[in-house]
Amino acid sequence: MPDAEYRVLGPLEVRFDGVPVTVPAGKGRVLLATLLLRPNRSVSVDELVERLWDGSPPLIDRAAKTLQMVVVRLRQALGPANCVSTTTNGYLAEVDNLDLLRFRALANHEPHAALALWRGSVLGNVVSGTFGCTATSSPVRSNTWPTHHASRCCSTAWRCSPLQATARRPCDAPGKR
Repeated sequence: MPDAEYRVLGPLEVRFDGVPVTVPAGKGRVLLATLLLRPNRSVSVDELVERLWDGSPPLIDRAAKTLQMVVVRLRQALGPANCVSTTTNGYLAEVDNLDLLRFRALANHEPHAALALWRGSVLGNVVSGTFGCTATSSPVRSNTWPTHHASRCCSTAWRCSPLQATARRPCDAPGKR
């Protein structure tokens, strides 16, 4: 059975049957990243408009229509890996195979395995002024993986790599404030 994989714990990546899928740069990439940070939950049109236009959207009617076009283009680009669904008030990414979901599942019981999922700065290839890490917008910085778990991984038993140090406080990494 074909399988789509989504990654946000590093540069945004999509793979279908192991083959990389090109995610459009710009608004398409911001849209997918926003939806993937809230997997399987609806994100309102208003919030998506705010994210896509860095807090300074054009007139709401025009922005909503442009958002629809961005969604259509993203769905086309993702092809069989498309995960974007329409909801009553917005859109959602219906995903099971997402590194963030695996990270959350592993974090409290297998912190070493959770750390192994990190590939660099969270969404490092997504450019948006309103898309930085904040305590309220980043589920990666939530209490799903308290710092003490990362400290356990980077105990004196083994050296801490730069990637592991970033994983401790991913939103404090350079360029993510």
